[in-house]
Amino acid sequence: RASSQGGAVACIDSSDGLVASLLHLAAVNPGVGFEVDAGLLPVYPGLRKEVGPEEARRLSLEWGGDYELVFCAPARTFERLKEALRGTGAPLCQVGKATADEGLFLVDEGRRSRLEARGWEHFRAPPKGPA
Repeated sequence: RASSQGGAVACIDSSDGLVASLLHLAAVNPGVGFEVDAGLLPVYPGLRKEVGPEEARRLSLEWGGDYELVFCAPARTFERLKEALRGTGAPLCQVGKATADEGLFLVDEGRRSRLEARGWEHFRAPPKGPA
């Protein structure tokens, strides 16, 4: 459906976290990186109040679980998709942009910093608790 809206789209689910999903997209697209705008990150209602703004941002970047899609498309395609989905209950939220700088970066009030690879890792052993 996205291609019928006028442009190529790269897409992945975000169940392993936004950072992990963007790193997967970057890995299969050499020469592409991503900037995430901290001010555009969707945060669950009440989360900032419950855990504070820094922890809420970390969770928004690293946690997954809910089935959502992360995709990259030209701006014109994004706007067409947003219009096509209006009123369907499936809103689109822009959180950043693709860049020619490989890697993943967070832009927060004009400051750009590299994001570490974080998110759910399926084959990593869970931390051991007390015996």
